[in-house]
Amino acid sequence: TSRASMKARRTKRLRIFETSSFSSSSNPNLTATLPLMLPSLPVHPTIVARIAIPLGVLAKEKLVFLDNESWICTFRLRSGDTASAIHRHFFLPRDWLNSESLELCSVMPDGTFLCPRNGEVAVIRSGVELDW
Repeated sequence: TSRASMKARRTKRLRIFETSSFSSSSNPNLTATLPLMLPSLPVHPTIVARIAIPLGVLAKEKLVFLDNESWICTFRLRSGDTASAIHRHFFLPRDWLNSESLELCSVMPDGTFLCPRNGEVAVIRSGVELDW
């Protein structure tokens, strides 16, 4: 097979693991022999196709991500596969987006968005945690 056909067959997948899954007291599988089976929450391919970079998971199982059109969005996990369940919150200007800084972007538990830019960190607190 050619590289082009191999690339066309690749599918982007995203699985969410609860951090409690990594504790041996809450997961008896961790004391078992390899391979380990950790419970995960798959994200439907329709939603994954819209995700450029996953940024974090907030309370109430809300996945925060940068979409393919440079919007910071949320999606409530376990809500199905409809793209209409994606909520856009704010747009990131193109001059903020480069591969180095995007990989370092993060969302804090209170919904504060952190984005490194030009040697500094942009902190966005707009009350959106109430919406998220």
